This record gives sequence, structure tokens and C-alpha cells, in this order.
Amino acid sequence: MSWKTWFTGLSLAVAAAFGCRQAFLSEKDFQDFRALPGCLHNAERDGYDSEALAPPGGGQAVPTTVDDTQRQTRYLSLREAFAIALENGTVGSQNAFMPGFAADTLGGFQGRTIGGSDAIRVLALDPAIDANDIETSLSKFDTRWNNSLTWNWTETPLGITPTSFTLGGPTVASVTAKTLNYNTGLVKPLPTGGVAGITFGISSQRNTPASRINPAIQPNVQFIFEQPLLQGFGEEINQLRESHPGSLLLPFPVGGVVEGILITRIRLDEQRAEFERNLNFLLLNVEAAYWNLYGAYYQLYSREEGMRYAFESWRLTKLGLDAGRATAQDLEQTRLQYEQFRALRLTALGAVLESDRQLRGLLGLKSEDGFRFVPADAATLTPVRPDWRAALDEAMARRPELLLARDEVRVRRLDLIKERNTLLPDLRFFATDEIHSVGSQLDGGRTPDNAFHQLVTDPFNNFSVGLQMNVPLGFRAAHAAVRTAQLNLQRTYLNLRTVEDKAERFLAFAYRQVIEFQQQIQVQQAALRAATIQLDRYYELFQGGRGKPFGADLILALQNWSNSLASYYAAIVQYNNALATFEFAKGSIKEHDNVYVSDGPLPYCAQVRAVEHERQRTAALVLRDLAQPAILTGMRGQSSGVNSSSACGGVPSSPVGPDPSLPLPALQHRQPAIPEMPDEPVKERMKDEAGGMKDPTAAEKAAVHPTSAIPQPSSGIVDPWRPARNGVKDPGNIPGVQLPPPTETKLP
Repeated sequence: MSWKTWFTGLSLAVAAAFGCRQAFLSEKDFQDFRALPGCLHNAERDGYDSEALAPPGGGQAVPTTVDDTQRQTRYLSLREAFAIALENGTVGSQNAFMPGFAADTLGGFQGRTIGGSDAIRVLALDPAIDANDIETSLSKFDTRWNNSLTWNWTETPLGITPTSFTLGGPTVASVTAKTLNYNTGLVKPLPTGGVAGITFGISSQRNTPASRINPAIQPNVQFIFEQPLLQGFGEEINQLRESHPGSLLLPFPVGGVVEGILITRIRLDEQRAEFERNLNFLLLNVEAAYWNLYGAYYQLYSREEGMRYAFESWRLTKLGLDAGRATAQDLEQTRLQYEQFRALRLTALGAVLESDRQLRGLLGLKSEDGFRFVPADAATLTPVRPDWRAALDEAMARRPELLLARDEVRVRRLDLIKERNTLLPDLRFFATDEIHSVGSQLDGGRTPDNAFHQLVTDPFNNFSVGLQMNVPLGFRAAHAAVRTAQLNLQRTYLNLRTVEDKAERFLAFAYRQVIEFQQQIQVQQAALRAATIQLDRYYELFQGGRGKPFGADLILALQNWSNSLASYYAAIVQYNNALATFEFAKGSIKEHDNVYVSDGPLPYCAQVRAVEHERQRTAALVLRDLAQPAILTGMRGQSSGVNSSSACGGVPSSPVGPDPSLPLPALQHRQPAIPEMPDEPVKERMKDEAGGMKDPTAAEKAAVHPTSAIPQPSSGIVDPWRPARNGVKDPGNIPGVQLPPPTETKLP
């Protein structure tokens, strides 16, 4: 085989080794940063002077408070809440035992970066950043193009070094040489750990006094090959090493911490699992916050119902006082009960505002935007009996925390393989072949002076092969590294078993809560039924002037009924949160909430924003709920309407609870207004020692009321969240929704 054939074949082999391949980061992905929000382009270009660094303009509206609740209603379904949170929400508190709270802590400095952000947009960029590390790790196998151009001027005195010049002319004291060297070459790191390369160079030298060939131009082509035989040999170990073992490679700087290709790919899997873990917490917190807001509204409803009946008790006692059948103490006791329910209502209203704030924080919304959220979905009451064995198997296979622990075990196993390879001697085989020629010019005819012609036709050939070995005596550092890798592997394995035990215990906790709160709903429903019957009977006795003095039985029954109603809906909220926690414990909460994570562009079926789609769906749900009959079903099965013409300002004729299947929009739409205490002072009456009746003096009034005045409810006690419209409550303005005409239901 001629050297030309060998040269052509080797060139093709080198070209194939570093040939074209699909880049991991496509041009489209690289340009996607242009779609990022804000002024990031200006920040990238302008640096410190970018407008992206300036705080956003505009002032924040005053937050909603208990004395300023005039806000428009915005009904929100759970699916719409998920869509908003996935678009711009935050993860929130990562405490699965108490979900539903947003994280209000700000980030801090962590050495080289600012950490602590739980925004889903920030966390979604972490897998993309780790994906770039794969490109960095693969770059160690990229072909390198090395170039050099040097020009030298040297003067060598005669007598210092021997020369080949014949001094036939004047005597000279030195030999001057002007040299110009240019080299260009391609070096390809091989996956097996070896290096193959081809280099072309030209050196030109002009001597004074002139030599036989002056100037002397020497072109050369050099082929190099190096291959480790023990340490660093093979494709597997070179996918684990951080750097290539080739000694012929010049140092090439790369950014960031670089690991082997296999480990870097596992790091990407870990980052994806971490993103899914944060996403699971986001879904759990959003669902819990949604049902907490749902329960807060029913807590507020129970306190408002207590206020209505406390006011009715006060009204009847006031009539008895005017008729001489009751005392001032009786009236003040009913007034005290009313004020206590009023305080409880304020607390419940504050809980609604706080639950709304927590939900807004998880959805990534401002704390105030002129709307108030009202859950549009009804809570789940269907009993669920999960299969423990199937749930445990699903949790062991799908929990992202367990996937992270298993991936870390894989990383430590690969790290141990990499460190054991360092116990082998560094033995290398190398070979070089160089062809070169000499001439006084680069072009011209086929004359002996044409250096390129000589290189092609009759070149000179230099060839060398050899072995090189480097062995550290004792391998102390290598043995220490192997021992460290073994300990790390053992630690990650024990950590995996610990995490699996924790996942099983938490699943048992969630499983137990599902069963427990199913029973709690039944128990609280029975308690509410008993409290309702008790309050109904005492209310009838009180209306007829019977019962214990001062209405003590009625007051106690009213407290029991209000607390039972609040406990009933608290159990419903706990049951729905327990179902979400159980899905979280299994690792299936994404599928439970119809959320899927994938890389790449959106599919065609998901081109429309989910937020807009779910908002339209919520409006349809509200219309369906408002079309239900305006009847509230009592816990005993009978029905009762709202008598808006009653003297007490819309108090139901008998204490009944709402139908549990009745959603909040329909319930709030038909609630009567909260009655107010009269602003004029109450005329006090007291018995004298003879048993007669007389008007109290100023001193007697001061003795009865040491504070000299009873704090009267303000005129704003009527709930501004449900402004009346012809006796029927307005659910608020919903874009694109036509509400049905208001109706009024009266008792026969």
C-alpha cells in the first residue's frame, strides 16, 4: 500500500471520528430566551444600567381588611387554580403534614448565588441548566483545531556552536537565522481514551551568510496516535472520568463543575425528579389552600347564622322586657351572646382573608387586585377505601424523593468504578509518522527547489513507536479515593432504606387520615343533627315564653349548634385535604390533578392557555350552581326557605343547616342579610325591693353598665361581601356570564 493510500484512509478515519452529529442544544432552543418575559435582553446587553434591574412601577392597592371588604366576587374552580399556579405560582411550604401555606420568606445569599426562590418559573429552569452540563461533559471528545504561527530571529556567534557554512568571503563574526514556523492540526480525543491527530506544518529559514539551500522551506505532515492500555482504557471509564486521559491534549478551559457523561445524565434525571417533587408540593399546597378557603367561608357562615339567631333571641327578649315578662339581666345576657358571636364572626372573616392571601401567594397573584376568591367546586363527600398494598407499591415506585435516593446510589456506584480504575498503572502506547521535504520555494515547476513537489513525490519519512508507563509507588491516594467512594456508596444505600421507611410511614399516616376523617364527617353530621333538633326545640319554647329563666338553654343550644356546624365543615375540609395528601404520599398527585410534565414544545391540543380554558369552565359551573332551587335543606330532611318579610330581617323560621352538596356560589347567592342591633339606647327596667317596676336612675344604670356604655354594632354589620339586590344576593360580576333573574322564596 502506497503512502498516499495510507494518508487518504487515515484522513477519512479522522474525519469520520469527529464528523457531524446532532447538537444537544438546537438553535431554536438557544434562541428561546427571546421569549422570556421582562427586559432580560436589556439586562444581558446593558448590565448594571438595564431597566430590568429597576423595581416595577405602580403602587399596590390597599389590602382587604375586616372593615373594608367591598370587593367583586371571582369564582374559582380547583382546576383553574391549578392552571394559574402552574403558569406563575410558587411551591409554598414543604411540610406535608400541614399543607396549604405559601412561603413568605425571602431568599438569601448562598456563597455564589441567591437561593431560596420557590417560584415555579425559576424551578423550571433548573433542568435546562443541568441539561447544558451534558454538553459540557461531551465537549471533552470534541475535535480540537490547534494553530500556531511564530517568527524567530537568532544570531549565533562563531566559535560558540559548530556551523556548516564555508567562509569563502569576508570574515563574519556570527550566523544570523530568520525562521517562520506555521502549524495547523486536528486532534481527536477517542472514546477509548486514545488520541488521534494529523498536523501540517511549514517552516522557513533564511541564513546569513547563505547556506546551500537558502531560504530553506520545509513542509511536513505528521500523524500521531496515543492509547492508554491500563488506566483510562475503554469507553465506559471514559464516560465516567471528568477529563480525557490523553496526554497530547492541551488544557482546554470549561465553565462550571464538570462530571462524567453518565453521571451528568443521572444529575439531569435527579434535577427532573427534584422539579417533580416541587411540583407535587405545589399541587398539594394549592389544593389544601383551596379547601381551607372553602372551609373558612363555611366557618364564617356558621358564625353569621349564630349572629342571626342571637339577634332573634335578643329581639324576643326585648319584647318580653317591654311587656314586663323579662328583666334587664335577661336582655343583657342575650346581648352578650350576640356580641360573642359578633367577635367570632370577625375572627372567621379574618380567617377567610388569610386563607385568600395564602391561596393568592401559591397562585403567584398580588395580595390585592379588586377581587375576592370564592371556591366554585363542591367538596368531596364520597367515602374512599384505598387498597393499602397497591398504594404502597405505587408509592415505592413513584415518589420523587425515592427516585432521587436511588439515582444517588447509582451515582456512587459509578464513582466507585471510576476510582478503582486509578489503581491501575498508567501504561500508554504511542506512535508517530512524519513525512517532510525541503526546498527553496513553495511553487514553481517540478524542480528540486519546489518543497511541495518534493513532499508529494519523494518525501523524507520519520517514524517512531513506543511505550510509556507512570506508576505511583503504593497507590496511597488511589486507595484513599476508593475507600471514600465505598463509604459514600454505603451511606447512600442506608439513606435509601431510611427514605423508603419514611415514605411508608407517611403513607400510613395519610391512609389513616382518610379513614379517620370519613368517620369524623359522619360523627359531626350526627352531632349537627342533634344540635339542630335541640336548638329547634328550645327556640320553640323560648318563643312561647317557656323554658329556663334568662334563656340559658337557648343560649347553650345556640352555641352547640354553631360549633357543630363549624366542626362539620371542618371535617369535610380535613377529609378533602386527606385525600390530596394520600395522593401526594403515593406520588400520583399529578395524575390525580390531571397535570403532566414533558420536555419540548406544547402539543397541538394544548395550544390554548389552560387558564383561559378553565376560567370559561368555571363560569359554566357557577351558572349551573345558581340554577339550583332556592331551598336550603335541613339536617333533619325538611326544607326551609328564607322569609325576607320577617320582623327580624330575614332570619329563617327554624335553625337548619345547608345541604352539604350545595356549593358556595348558590349558598352565598341566597343568604339573608345579617341583622343589626338598633342604634338607640335600650330602656332599662329593674325590679325594686317590693317587686314593682320602675325606671332606673343614672346611678343604677352605671351600676349595671360600669363602662357607662354598651358598644353597639356599627351600621356596617351587614356583610358587604353579599350586597342585597331585591332581596337576593348578587354573586358578583363574571365576564361573559348572564345571571338568572333573582327569585325570592317565602314560607307559606
